[in-house]
Amino acid sequence: MEGKEKIGKILSESIPRELLLSFEHFYPAALEKAILIGKGSDSGHRASVVGHNRHFALNEALMHALDECGIKRNPLRGNAILVGSVGIASVARVHMNHGKWDNSRRSKAKLKLCEPNRDVAALVQLDWLDPPTSDVQAITVFLVTEGDGTESSPAGVYLAVPDDNMDLRNPVFVEHLSIFMARYQQSQDVADRASPVLKAGVKRNEQSDQS
Repeated sequence: MEGKEKIGKILSESIPRELLLSFEHFYPAALEKAILIGKGSDSGHRASVVGHNRHFALNEALMHALDECGIKRNPLRGNAILVGSVGIASVARVHMNHGKWDNSRRSKAKLKLCEPNRDVAALVQLDWLDPPTSDVQAITVFLVTEGDGTESSPAGVYLAVPDDNMDLRNPVFVEHLSIFMARYQQSQDVADRASPVLKAGVKRNEQSDQS
């Protein structure tokens, strides 16, 4: 299995499908709320007002999604990074404009949060002289909202796993939410195709089968 597929499997096994569906439900209203607040501001600093309020509104959207799924999180407080913990995954969020993602939001707290991804990055950046020696024990993934949700800038959501330097220009793993959601169906299909196999030497009870 290639590194990207291993990471996708780790994420889909840790993050419940319901969390992503819930965030998908809440985030559009958060973007709309920020834009509406900005409309009441002077055009000279409207973009800053929208960006400031978008941060808080999207944090609340993630909080509601985590709470709806009963996922442990830290308290919502000021500019602190909101992080949900589920399985071996830490789930946070960040917003980006359309185009090449930048790295301007790499705070010390976010860099600390991304430290476990050093081992994750090794899955796709194999060093044949120093291969990974153990399974991934922790992973940090960001729900990246992109765009403002307007007609001129429609919004999308991605799952992105950066390296331990939080290099979002070159993430270790990135996938649009709609594509990632298909991974849950693939897992279900595999489970449905599984069939029980009798151990060697065990005879089938024909009478039981026909009853």
